[in-house]
Amino acid sequence: MAPLLDRVRVLAAKTETTPGTAESLLAAQAAFNVFDARIQPTAEMDDRPQQASFQHLASAVGLQSGQITFEMEIYAGAAQPLWASTFLPGCGLGATGSAYALDILPPEAAGTTCKTLTVGMFENGVFKSICGAMGNAEFKFVAGKIARIAFTFLGKWVAPSDVPILAPTYPPDSPLRFQSSSLLLGSWSPVVQELTLNTGNELYLREDSSKATGLASTVITDRRVTGSFNPEATLVATNDIYGDWLAGTEAALSFGLSESGGDAATFAAGDCQHLSPQEAERSGLSVDQVGFALNDDDLTLTLVPDGDSGSGS
Repeated sequence: MAPLLDRVRVLAAKTETTPGTAESLLAAQAAFNVFDARIQPTAEMDDRPQQASFQHLASAVGLQSGQITFEMEIYAGAAQPLWASTFLPGCGLGATGSAYALDILPPEAAGTTCKTLTVGMFENGVFKSICGAMGNAEFKFVAGKIARIAFTFLGKWVAPSDVPILAPTYPPDSPLRFQSSSLLLGSWSPVVQELTLNTGNELYLREDSSKATGLASTVITDRRVTGSFNPEATLVATNDIYGDWLAGTEAALSFGLSESGGDAATFAAGDCQHLSPQEAERSGLSVDQVGFALNDDDLTLTLVPDGDSGSGS
């Protein structure tokens, strides 16, 4: 048998009609540019010591879950491209008009924009997957570089099977970069090299004795959106970052991404509060390394393709 090559793998995902019920995954559900994808199972193993010896009976396998991690570039070839309409609702960022906004309602609730996903990996002819999955998103922005999202999804483990690898048609759109960002924090426009945003979702895979696996589906039970940025240090008269921290000052945060073809994205949130400014340096420049939290849980992401006003039309 020929060895299996780690690079020969394709990730696919689909929104579930019924939370926790696996969907079939075809090439159309794998049209993503994905990086560093990895799927790992976790199972409860009940230890069973045998009497009158140091031997053990065979351990019993309990609840079986799985986790998929991967990174993806941000692009905006449409107001609701496949990557966004699939993965963002699975992280609690549901589509609301032309924007993706945080939702607190679980996938089963009426009017919710959150969704559970079936996510699978096609690896050299072996198919591994999880279903009933929801996740967390960490956005990573570095000046002049491609903007990325690191996703982590938790769901029910599905037994692997032998399935031919998919041959999807990958999206041709250029990724967006952290450039021409028009970054604003209140009225301050800091000079920033790097910024992160983490949705901070707490994920719970619900136990359910009525299910054959003993598990139903994953739900987001809490959230604390946090981030960090590293502005060049300024005089207090220009911006009193330490004074704002001690005063508990909150301010609106907004910034954008763009690419040469005209596609763009905008992020916006209110009540951004500094958590722990620390002094640092960047190639000899004095900078402040600042953590922050979004107290209003009102983060929105709007994807604007070239020639579109952002209306989603």
